[in-house]
Amino acid sequence: MADTLKVNNGDEFSVNKLEAKKVEAAGATLTVNGAGSTVAEDCAVGTLTIAGNGTLKVGSLSEYNTIDVTGFTGEGDALVVEDGTAIDVNKVNIGTHAATHVVNASPLFEKDYTLGVSANKITNVGTVTGVRENSKSYVETQMAALAMVASGADLLANAGFTNAAQAVQDAKDSGESGRSMVPYAAANYGSMRQESGSHVDVKGSNFNIGFAKEVKNGSGKLLFGPMIEYGHGNYDSYLDDGTTGSGTAQNYGIGMMARQTNDNGFYYEGSVRYGKVTSDYSSSNVWAGNDVSYDNSAKYWGAHVGVGKLQKLGGDNAIDLYGKLFYTNQGSSSVNINGDTLDFSSVKSKRSRIGFRYIHGTSKVRSVYAGLAWQYEFDGSAYATANGFSTPSPSVKGSSGMLELGVLIAPKASPVSFDLGVSGWAGKQKGYSLNANMCWSF
Repeated sequence: MADTLKVNNGDEFSVNKLEAKKVEAAGATLTVNGAGSTVAEDCAVGTLTIAGNGTLKVGSLSEYNTIDVTGFTGEGDALVVEDGTAIDVNKVNIGTHAATHVVNASPLFEKDYTLGVSANKITNVGTVTGVRENSKSYVETQMAALAMVASGADLLANAGFTNAAQAVQDAKDSGESGRSMVPYAAANYGSMRQESGSHVDVKGSNFNIGFAKEVKNGSGKLLFGPMIEYGHGNYDSYLDDGTTGSGTAQNYGIGMMARQTNDNGFYYEGSVRYGKVTSDYSSSNVWAGNDVSYDNSAKYWGAHVGVGKLQKLGGDNAIDLYGKLFYTNQGSSSVNINGDTLDFSSVKSKRSRIGFRYIHGTSKVRSVYAGLAWQYEFDGSAYATANGFSTPSPSVKGSSGMLELGVLIAPKASPVSFDLGVSGWAGKQKGYSLNANMCWSF
């Protein structure tokens, strides 16, 4: 290779990697595209354009009309004049680098880049200005995990109590009323969309298994017992800008439940639960097409109280009027996302639900039911911070309506009974849930 590279006719030429003793192209345009360092001993060109993210190092910079660095998008030195000769700022085209906003600086952070000229150097400096708007996608996983835990509470407060009472009754009908505890089980499957400012679609199942005992008292009878719960589901999250995420969420825990049913039809119920919820997240478009993922876990606890009245209407008809309050606290946690730490605050859900269920007995062993309910979420917001900056916060606060239909089959003197039902939701929570429970007293 010759020591001198010359273009004397004013043509434009580009190099990806230039190592020459001299670059002499008076009136021409020299464009450097390399991602690494490009070294030249002397540059005498009409226009010097640095289009790549590497650094151009020159021993001296002589005759030139313009140094164009608008194509430089990296962080660091764009040009270094090694003999210390000062660069004429009037001949430097910085363009938008005076305040270039780069939204994909990292999976979490935005940066403002400022390209400035000082003495013999042109340098691009980046400063973190906040978390990116679509970092909300990472926090949507908290909504999916909360949905799984809340679905477990709904199962316990509905089919859990029903199946526990039915298991005790089946044991009595089978002549085993002296048993101290009777096992029961309940399960459901649901597909729900949580409207969170964006939205999260969650599909999964919950299981509730426990032991129940019923004792008579002066007002009526008390049903109570311990239980364990498990839930597992898949979710997909969607932001309005097209960002998507997906993963799984599961929870497992223990708890206690109790219901006092008075002879006049009034009843009072409650439960407490404690456990662990785990989740994972992955996305291929949250950060400029790069794959991003994390795993997370947190403790949770919850409780609910309810009051209602089962009013007989004559014949084989009855109506169950009720009101319930649910509380869930999903603990704080932290995850690592490509070297950056994202801290999740605890997520609190406070729900009220009022409704009724109409029950019609079609035979001695079978009854059908239909019901309506209104639910309001008072909180249900997820918060996260990274390096002191707060991410956008999804929230499921608001109203939802529920319609349910089902059938109860409880053959006399049989250890097996069935509860088959479906519920549909609209509002902040929309979708459906299926109950297909077989209660076997054994």
